[in-house]
Amino acid sequence: MMLCTINDFEKVHRILSHESVYPFISDDYCPEKPAEDLGMSFFGHESIKVLMPNENSVFICVPLSNNVYSVHSNVLPKSRGKTAVRAGRDAAMWMFNNTECSTIISFTPVQNKVALMFSSLVGFKRIGIIEKSFKKNGIFQDQVITGLNRGKL
Repeated sequence: MMLCTINDFEKVHRILSHESVYPFISDDYCPEKPAEDLGMSFFGHESIKVLMPNENSVFICVPLSNNVYSVHSNVLPKSRGKTAVRAGRDAAMWMFNNTECSTIISFTPVQNKVALMFSSLVGFKRIGIIEKSFKKNGIFQDQVITGLNRGKL
């Protein structure tokens, strides 16, 4: 597991801006094409953890409180499937073992069935719904909130 620094920006940007990732992490308020500095805002904040378990996956963990983090999962096609699930579990374990994190949550548009299946396979459980909270292609979509607690992997 690599904890990324500003020196790893190009690796992180390569994943976030990939044509198979960016459409799913962007909403109607994002540029149509990824910005050249996409991902730069995650660096320079000690509390944000940018984790890279392999060269095709990056998990961005943003604190919501001292012990609750929101995770943004980004995996290229080469590492999807069992490799992605293992990477997701490894990233979660890293957070639980190396920070005060006790809970990781994710917000996923209800239409993103692949991401919802991924979070379930990693071990996340459904917590609830935020109605009409993600606007994509002019349509407000609900987001499913899933969570994983320390000791539940």
